Amino acid sequence: MSKTIKKLFNNKLTFKKLLEAHERASIGKKYRKEIILFEMDLETNLIKILLDLKKNKYKFGKYRQFTIYEPKERIIKSLPYKDRVVHQWYINEFIKPFF
Repeated sequence: MSKTIKKLFNNKLTFKKLLEAHERASIGKKYRKEIILFEMDLETNLIKILLDLKKNKYKFGKYRQFTIYEPKERIIKSLPYKDRVVHQWYINEFIKPFF
């Protein structure tokens, strides 16, 4: 990573920004088991994500696969909730402002 981008990355990687990303990622899904478990230890989970991202040790989880039948049969794959928080943070802090 170049120095300019790395500096920008570290400036935008804050606990507050990850908390905002968590709030966006949980809209309409507050009562799902995965999100409730994440929120039970919210601060620790967000700090772990923050430290892993800063140390370049963050690894995305495995996709969960399930089938829905409305309106036709489709296979859906979704990432774990912590990865959705990281996606929300990345999209709002880097993708939207620059593009």
